[in-house]
Amino acid sequence: MAEFRSRFSLPDKEEFIEQQSQYGLLWLAVCVAAGIATFLSVKTPPTLPHLIVGLLLGVMIWRWQVVRQSYLLKYATLAVMAFIIGAGMAAVQKSLTHTVMLDKEVRYARVEGRVENIEKLTRGFRVIVEPHTIDPLGKGNALPGRVQVTLRNYSNDNWQELRGSKIGFHASLIPPSPRLYPGGYDFRRHAFYHGVGAYGFALGKNVEILEPADDYGFHPFKAVRMAVAKRVYAVMDKEIAGLSVTLMTGERGGISDDDYTALKGSGLAHILSISGMHIGMLAGFIFFAARFVMACSMYLALHCPIKKIAAFLAILGALFYTCIEGGSIPTLRSFFMTAVFFTAVMLDRSPFSVRLLAIAALGVMVIEPSSVIGPSFQMSFSAVTGLIIFYDTTRGFWKKLWRKHGKDSLISKAGIYFLGAVATTVIATLATSIFAIYHFGQFAPYSLLGNLSTMTIMAVFTMPAIVINYMVLPLSPWGVDVVPLKTIEYSMQAVMDVARMITYELPYSLINMPAMSLTALLWFVAGGVMLCFIQGNLRWLSIPFLLMGIGVYAFSPRPDIYITRKMTYVAVRQDDGLYRVLQLKRNKFTEEALMTRLGEGATVQKPEESANCDRWGCIFKVKGKTLAVALSYEAVTEDCSNADILISREPVKEWQCKKPQTIIDWWNIYDGGGMTGVIQDRSLKTVFTARLD
Repeated sequence: MAEFRSRFSLPDKEEFIEQQSQYGLLWLAVCVAAGIATFLSVKTPPTLPHLIVGLLLGVMIWRWQVVRQSYLLKYATLAVMAFIIGAGMAAVQKSLTHTVMLDKEVRYARVEGRVENIEKLTRGFRVIVEPHTIDPLGKGNALPGRVQVTLRNYSNDNWQELRGSKIGFHASLIPPSPRLYPGGYDFRRHAFYHGVGAYGFALGKNVEILEPADDYGFHPFKAVRMAVAKRVYAVMDKEIAGLSVTLMTGERGGISDDDYTALKGSGLAHILSISGMHIGMLAGFIFFAARFVMACSMYLALHCPIKKIAAFLAILGALFYTCIEGGSIPTLRSFFMTAVFFTAVMLDRSPFSVRLLAIAALGVMVIEPSSVIGPSFQMSFSAVTGLIIFYDTTRGFWKKLWRKHGKDSLISKAGIYFLGAVATTVIATLATSIFAIYHFGQFAPYSLLGNLSTMTIMAVFTMPAIVINYMVLPLSPWGVDVVPLKTIEYSMQAVMDVARMITYELPYSLINMPAMSLTALLWFVAGGVMLCFIQGNLRWLSIPFLLMGIGVYAFSPRPDIYITRKMTYVAVRQDDGLYRVLQLKRNKFTEEALMTRLGEGATVQKPEESANCDRWGCIFKVKGKTLAVALSYEAVTEDCSNADILISREPVKEWQCKKPQTIIDWWNIYDGGGMTGVIQDRSLKTVFTARLD
């Protein structure tokens, strides 16, 4: 009983503060991230002057003697100040971002501008153009920010030469789309912070090169990226070249839909995002290889700090790889952590510290605050946080295991490595699965099998070959890079064989999960933060939060109706809990996003294929109510007399339609974007997507 009380007793105030002191920087990062996320999520965020006043007020309160004498008040004030600083960072980024959005669809336009980037797709190319003129917008109208256009029918073996050139073509352009439905991904916000003001596709095959690339379009790392991609497509098989280019340069356009599905189903989609695994493998190989080479020289080994020199070379290699990739959020986070890790090695300090994580998080948030609410930031840092906390907590177990069996046979060492790989994969999967379900609505149950089967291949063959390929890139005209490129090709082919086997031959390899609400996600995040960051027995307080997250996710009411933007799809939840989706106007992108959101069992049908429909409209029974989907004016007249809930593609005059308790027509969707609805008693409780300015 005494042991039980000591294990689960609460610490006193001084003991708790001492336990939490080593995690102070992490709590600072959490508060800053909370401020950024709140600013970006509320409908009416505070202005920057208001935030400055709030911060000054917080400083005055913190300096108050009464507050400084109380641990609780002092640290609560510091947390609020960090929260305000985070909101201020988001406000500054928003004020400094001046992306002009295309205000309406332009079905036929002449576009002329500089090509900032070009990616090869499985069919055609994707280009980012800084427009100089867009006709018929005219010279008096503000041009949108960068334009992302797909060149579907363009064919050119020297397509890399378009980068930096001024080109002209005809295209159909649309503004960045808002959310397709409430809770969906906000494409418009993503475009705003990335400087993209319009999307579209080129009309026809002709792309005129008006001016060749000059110094405006030249960038040393872009030039290296171009050279690498050109060599990969020249040497490797086309089916694996796109994936190899992604690993080597970060350009993801050349991956086919089937290969992408295979990687998702096997839990290997994370290899497409240059992150901690890639940077760690690459920097680790450089460190050990450089140290080994220098250790072969007796003079260097005796007179030079070869360990510190190798650490410095590893930082340079990681920096080069980050610049080649383009500096995405996972890559920046990984580089920051790698740089701090090897800097600690150079300074003879312990590199294994949670402060590394906090420094990396704060660095990313300073550079791009808006990334906090994106899946890349959340999944990247949740995985690394879980791994650091897990291995820090179980450090004694691993030391004891290595002392006992690490000096035995090779089989024992392989067993310890395998156990570590299993633990790493399980912890990373658990840490990221909540965010994967929230953002993508999917779960890969065989991710453990996929990662265990392929990570050794990438660590031993792929990443070292990538390092060697960059080292011999200047000798590529003489074919010196063929050996490392072929090594990359064969190793990645083995990875794809495993991914295809898992996805297409094993049952339930990729499960569409029910949509998770923001409330459930916040419960999970609060529980996860408490579990990882709170020390001592108070860590058990995280369990009620995690259970609340499970309860809210499992038992919160799901929408009975989904209507996508422009009423292209209407989804109705039947008595069996599954959704029937009416395709009123085909849109492949919207359909894939909606089906992922609805979970397993949802089916798509055209009205003429559904037993609930005739050529004028459709009738459904939902929770005892009659729901009508009118496809014509003739159906509106009849449904106004019979339906409890009316959804119409045509405008409806409510004064002529008395029977329905709720009417959703074209103008509702046009004004609100998409919508969801929950049937309650005699009415439909609706939630519309917010229109963005």
